[in-house]
Amino acid sequence: MGGETSTVNWSAQISPFNTAGDNATYRFFKYVGREGAMSSGTLTYVPSTGKLMMPSMDNVFNNGTSGYAYLDPLTGNRTGDTRLFGDFTANGFSNVNFLKANNWGGAEVICSLPPIQIGNYVWIDSDLDGVQDPCEDVVPDGLPVSLYNNDTGMWEDVTTTLNGTYYFNDVDPNTNYSIVFGYDHTNGIGSWNPTTMEFTINSAAYELTTPNATTSTNGPDANDLNDSDATIGNVASVLTGYPVIAYTTGTETNHTLDLGLAPPCVPPTANAGGDQTVCGVTAVNITATANAAGTWSGGAGTFADATMASTTYTPDASEVGTTVTLTWTTVAVAPCVDAIDMMNITINTPATANAGADQTVCGNAPVSIAATANGAGMDGRHGHVCQCQYGQHDLHAYDG
Repeated sequence: MGGETSTVNWSAQISPFNTAGDNATYRFFKYVGREGAMSSGTLTYVPSTGKLMMPSMDNVFNNGTSGYAYLDPLTGNRTGDTRLFGDFTANGFSNVNFLKANNWGGAEVICSLPPIQIGNYVWIDSDLDGVQDPCEDVVPDGLPVSLYNNDTGMWEDVTTTLNGTYYFNDVDPNTNYSIVFGYDHTNGIGSWNPTTMEFTINSAAYELTTPNATTSTNGPDANDLNDSDATIGNVASVLTGYPVIAYTTGTETNHTLDLGLAPPCVPPTANAGGDQTVCGVTAVNITATANAAGTWSGGAGTFADATMASTTYTPDASEVGTTVTLTWTTVAVAPCVDAIDMMNITINTPATANAGADQTVCGNAPVSIAATANGAGMDGRHGHVCQCQYGQHDLHAYDG
């Protein structure tokens, strides 16, 4: 072969480079030459094509991009590639950091189509973003999953494992299926309630998370790798209102058919406290009790901090003489709804009093006095009225 060529008789590292065909998306070697393309393992003859398959990789310019190369058995020339590992871009394939290690040992030629397996994963979507995130729990063991063949009307049942996975084996190629969650066809029961649209799992209620939530630029199918695929649908005339993934098989296994569940709802609580009465523009201490964070709202006045359950409210001058309603809202986590409670503050108008100007009289002559006020009052012989203010009337007598 020589030191300047790869392990088969492809062109040396000189222009034009041997690139196995005109369409770059069907090759994984940028070009070949010294160490440029390496093979290992076995040669496999494929009778239907009359070609040899050889495990190969690009060892220099796109390290770790690997798969199978096809060779002409008469000339040994490379006629094409099948990429199994590495991502193609307009500038070639990205470095997947396998360095100088081949990934494939050999191939087996079979006469019939390979067996197809579909299914994969059910998880608890704690943050409700519709995406499988690190540390999110799997669904508790034993969620029933049924597979309905829309072409034959046949059913198959499995349950999720401790790892949250489910699989249907040896399904038919090119066939329309419905994957139904929360339904055990064999026993005619299940954990899904089509009326409440909820799963009941270990006495806790779960709903579906957002389906098909992700977008990606990493390839046409990347958004299906870690999102939830089930939506509410019907299965022929058999089931109505169930979580279903409608899927048509091809000739390949698919482990991206996932379901995300919204965690059980913890209903929020809210108590805004008792009603209060104050006089004028006076800061009022208010305290709400709740099992989660929330906010105060209402009124034309100001809150010291509307996000604190215990805070103060100072009425606006325009609210004097009225009753103001304040609302505490405890913020819920979906699918729960917020909880609210209200309390009233009655803001009385402060009393005013003016006893009039001072006077001077002689002896015991009658004196006319006139007070002005915004409410009822009493003279100095009988005390005063609560929340009222009184001026002082001075009388001066002179002997004369």
